[in-house]
Amino acid sequence: MEKSVNFDGIVVTRVYSSQYQKAGTITAELKQSVSTTTKYAGALGADDNLFSTSDFSELESPEYTNSETRVYWMNVPAGSTVQDVQLRLQNATNAKLVKVLSNRPIISDSQKYAIEKGLTSTDAIANSQVVKDSEGNLIRRNGDLCFKKIVFSLHGGEDENLIHENAYELSTSLMG
Repeated sequence: MEKSVNFDGIVVTRVYSSQYQKAGTITAELKQSVSTTTKYAGALGADDNLFSTSDFSELESPEYTNSETRVYWMNVPAGSTVQDVQLRLQNATNAKLVKVLSNRPIISDSQKYAIEKGLTSTDAIANSQVVKDSEGNLIRRNGDLCFKKIVFSLHGGEDENLIHENAYELSTSLMG
């Protein structure tokens, strides 16, 4: 299987004050389009055959493309404009919005703090991260729910699939 991932540039769509805004900050909404193309090697699959793949000159391996727009909300200094944040992004040439998949909710340090202060709950965070199909049905792998979180990676991190690994808590130190 061959897989290629194309990240378009990150765009700042707006800056605004949110409901639980930290003092001295406003929120910047970042978006990035990501396309993943997967090509499966060999049209014959994993089964043995008397003929090699090269003997089947007429067969082409199917190619599948999935496109998505990732959204991330970042605290920026109060008074920042869309242009201010976009200028910073231009200098962060390796920045990406990275997808993390897990079989448990992915709790950041700031979310943990908000839970402790009673501003939100683990259930509320889980409900915002649970993965659903296009019809709104919950996605399960081996019976477990799947959760997704988009994080900002300044230095070009890669998507992570932590489904069925140990509980995962995202430390803010991993996001830089």
